[in-house]
Amino acid sequence: MSSITCVKVKENNTKKAGFASFLTGYSDNTLRQSWSNIHRKGDEKDPSWESDMRIVRGHFEELGLSEVVKLIDNDLESQSD
Repeated sequence: MSSITCVKVKENNTKKAGFASFLTGYSDNTLRQSWSNIHRKGDEKDPSWESDMRIVRGHFEELGLSEVVKLIDNDLESQSD
């Protein structure tokens, strides 16, 4: 199981999407659908997961969230094994 799945809000995607929609103006339906498989990793031949994770990692690093960065690093390492 991915270590990044430990970092999640205890609310369901409908409530999270409603709140994110309020903050951003994006459709809550679109947000909810895009989050439905957020923790699914790509297969080994699909470089998009690693690329996406490196981008997200950079954002967390800029915010100073070192614990989240460590979790992402662990996931990246486990994917390359």
